[in-house]
Amino acid sequence: MKRILLSIAFISLFCSASRLDAAQAQDSLAVRSYDASDYSLMKRWRPEDAAPFGTKAADNLFFGVSGSGYRTMYRGYSVGPHFSFHIGKWFNPYSALRIAPGVGYYFDNGTKARIKQVDIKASYMFNFMTYFGGYRPSRFVEIMTVTGLGYTYSWASYPSHALTAHLGLNFTAHIMKNVHMFFEPLVELSVDGLGRPANAVKYRVMPYLIGTVGLSVRLGEDSWDNVPSGKWYLQLMGGTQMQISDVARNELSMSDAFGMHFSFGVGRNYWHWAGLRLSFAYSKNNWEKTLGRKLLASQYAAGRIEATVDLVSLIMGRESSRFCLSVMAGPEAGILVKDRVGRRYTPYVGITGAVQAKTRLSEKFAIFVEPRATMVPYPGLSSANASSYTNYYDGIFNCSLGVEYRL
Repeated sequence: MKRILLSIAFISLFCSASRLDAAQAQDSLAVRSYDASDYSLMKRWRPEDAAPFGTKAADNLFFGVSGSGYRTMYRGYSVGPHFSFHIGKWFNPYSALRIAPGVGYYFDNGTKARIKQVDIKASYMFNFMTYFGGYRPSRFVEIMTVTGLGYTYSWASYPSHALTAHLGLNFTAHIMKNVHMFFEPLVELSVDGLGRPANAVKYRVMPYLIGTVGLSVRLGEDSWDNVPSGKWYLQLMGGTQMQISDVARNELSMSDAFGMHFSFGVGRNYWHWAGLRLSFAYSKNNWEKTLGRKLLASQYAAGRIEATVDLVSLIMGRESSRFCLSVMAGPEAGILVKDRVGRRYTPYVGITGAVQAKTRLSEKFAIFVEPRATMVPYPGLSSANASSYTNYYDGIFNCSLGVEYRL
């Protein structure tokens, strides 16, 4: 009997010890697993730790430049260019104040008067993506609302003062560390002719449509970890150009219409299928023929900012393909020099788009062909003997061959 009891006691003690060892082993394993997980998380990017919202006076200040195309909603006025400088500050992750002085002009088509303007705008910017999704300085795209007030001083045949109010959206892309590019469509209401009786003002309330593209630099800590590292490239291209507007098609033969096009660009692919390209171009073509059979020429010097999408990489899901087919589009701003059209130099803001077929010769080099269409709005005299300006749009088509070097 004693032998049986001793055996039972020994077996019970052995089982208890085994369970204790197993529990200790599980505890030890859990600790090790937790430590490994925590270490892994420490190595992983966490936005709230990588770049917290700065609280110093110089933190989250931003400044930059922008260019706009704008026009009134009333008929009888030309599209006009506008350029501005801005400075502002983010007071918290989702609220900012921006001050932007600027200059611009447009034409009253009926009187031929060029209405010059200087203005200043104060805007409140609300980043609702940060408000709802948390502060992430490395977020690639931000969408904000823009509201504010302003003052405009304009002059043509007489000076005029106006108060303005604007409302719109701001789409910002985080293209480099501390550098952002933005597109900002706005609607603006201007109460014109302040200090003058209503019967002396053509339109007391003037509505405007404004499309702005600009660059902004933000001071302080910035996280680049979650933004695609991307690949930089340079492109050089040249080819032929013709005007496809009604005047050129009706007045010129095909052989007379062609001119030349030259462009240099730098770009960055943020993903294998999408990126941005900044380019500078000079082009020339004939647009009309005089009674003496003399050809009249147009010249364009412009800068372009375009979004690019590689359809082959997007559809195939591959980072690198020997053949690429990309579409691109964006704003174009420049100076037009056109024979027998009012002033010698005419600034403009237009829209451009292209298709690029490219084949890679090596990891660094590629060749491509790029057909492009551009719409160039500008004010010009309606005829040689007319005294009023009219809005015109040059339709331009060019086709270029180019080479790309990947940095």
